[in-house]
Amino acid sequence: MLENSSVWTTKTDTNSIMETEASLSEAEEKILEYVREHGVITKNDVISLLEVSASTASRTLRKMVKNNLLKQNGKARSTNYTIIK
Repeated sequence: MLENSSVWTTKTDTNSIMETEASLSEAEEKILEYVREHGVITKNDVISLLEVSASTASRTLRKMVKNNLLKQNGKARSTNYTIIK
């Protein structure tokens, strides 16, 4: 019974990953595309890329870190974000 439970969990995890990718906002998709091309993104890059305020850029990046789409590197002005490998 435990083995079946593990299989179910794996399937659920795979489904949730697919659901997460399918439910990305247009802004999140643009950010991920930018990071794939450049390797890294900063809050100022997001502000320019999306033409949004600093608050919106920060909120979007925090959400992406929380959802395990990006990894935060550094603190304060030296903060940048990369794709989690």
